[in-house]
Amino acid sequence: MPAENLSIELKITDRCNQQCFHCMNDDQPSAGRDLDCELFLRRLDEWASGRAQSAVNFTEVRMTGGEPLLNLPAVTIIGERCRRLQVPCGINTNATLLDEPALALLHATGLSTIKASFDSLDEDVWRAMRGSGLSPARTAGGIRRAVAAGFHVIVRFTLCAHNRSQLLPCYRAARDWGVHKFQVKPMIPAGRAAGADSFLDIPELRRAIQELSEIVSGPAAAPEILCWPPDYAAGLAARPCGNMTKMYIGTDGSVFDCNYLSDPPFASLREQSLEEACRHRHRRTETTTGGHCVLAGCPAWSSCW
Repeated sequence: MPAENLSIELKITDRCNQQCFHCMNDDQPSAGRDLDCELFLRRLDEWASGRAQSAVNFTEVRMTGGEPLLNLPAVTIIGERCRRLQVPCGINTNATLLDEPALALLHATGLSTIKASFDSLDEDVWRAMRGSGLSPARTAGGIRRAVAAGFHVIVRFTLCAHNRSQLLPCYRAARDWGVHKFQVKPMIPAGRAAGADSFLDIPELRRAIQELSEIVSGPAAAPEILCWPPDYAAGLAARPCGNMTKMYIGTDGSVFDCNYLSDPPFASLREQSLEEACRHRHRRTETTTGGHCVLAGCPAWSSCW
C-alpha cells in the first residue's frame, strides 16, 4: 500500500505575547512549557531513517504555539532539520515579531510557509479580540514583509460577532498585500472561546460568506472556509474537518487528531516513535445530517449542525 500523506502541527511553546479571547490554548504571556526539541528531532530522524519502508509520508511540519517566534531557537533548529530531510516546514504566527532579521533567519533555515492570524483592521475590535496593546498595523507590517521576502503567506481570519464587519476589509487588505490564501474560520466553541457570547448563527455566517464570495477578485488571497460544509460556502473552497490529514503534537509530546477535541491523546512521543504514533491514530468520524464527514466530538459541528 502507498504511504499515507500526513502533516504535523507542532506546538513549539505555550508562551504568547497576546491574549486572544478566542484562542484554543490556555497560553500565557511569559510562563509556559517549551517543546522538548531534542525529543522531537530524535523522533523525526528515526522516521527519516526508515522513510522508504514507512507507512506514512510527512508532507509538512507546521510549527505553532502560543507564539512560535518566542521560541526562535527551536524554530530554527527544527526548520534546518526539516530542510536537511526534505520535509517542507512553516509556522503559524500572529506576525507581530516578523521583522526583517527574523524573516531572514526563517528564510535561511528553509521555512517556506507563514500563516498569520489577522482578525481586524480596526483598533478597538483588535483590542477586544486580542487583549493586548499590540496593534493591527504591527501585524499587517509583518505580513507585508513576509510577502516581500518571498514566503508562501496565508492569512487566517477568525469570524465572530466582534469582527463580522471586518471580514471584507481584511480580505481586501490581504488581497492588496498579495498573500496566497485568505482562510476564514468561524469561531469554534472550545478553549477560551467556549464560554463566549460572540458566536454568529448559521444564517449570519452564510450571509458573511456570501458577501465575501461576491467581491473575490484575482488569484491573490484566494478564500478558503475552514471547518465548514462546502455546499454552504457560496462557491468558495471549503472543507469540513473530517478530511484533515494531520496530527497535532503538544509541547509535552502528546499526540492528538485535533487540538479542538476533548479526546485524550492517542500517543506520546516520550513513549512512541512517530511511526508508532501514526499506527495508534483512531480518527473517529461521523456523518452530519447534511452528509458531511466530520471528526466525532468536534465542538463546531456538535453545537451547530
